[in-house]
Amino acid sequence: VSTQSTWATESYGSETTVTETLTERTELVAPSYIGIMGYGVDPDKDRAYPIPGFDTEIKHGVGFDLFYGYQGKSRFGFEIHGFSQIFETGDDLRTDYYRYGLGADVF
Repeated sequence: VSTQSTWATESYGSETTVTETLTERTELVAPSYIGIMGYGVDPDKDRAYPIPGFDTEIKHGVGFDLFYGYQGKSRFGFEIHGFSQIFETGDDLRTDYYRYGLGADVF
């Protein structure tokens, strides 16, 4: 945290007023960051994901996200992220489903 003092002088007739204004600025300790998240999907029988055209449902799934972000001194920044997911159908004769992707955000 850095503090900056600003002095202002105002005059009204024969009176002079001096005012001090303090401004605090918080510096980012680490302007860039990296992260990883993992998660699981376990729907109950009323919320299982039906697969159109097949008589099977997704039983459970797992996934993870990787991300990198940067925030500049002006508080604007960006984040890029990628994800991968695997959805298990629970049927050896059916294929499992794989999803993956990339994304970006500007803030």
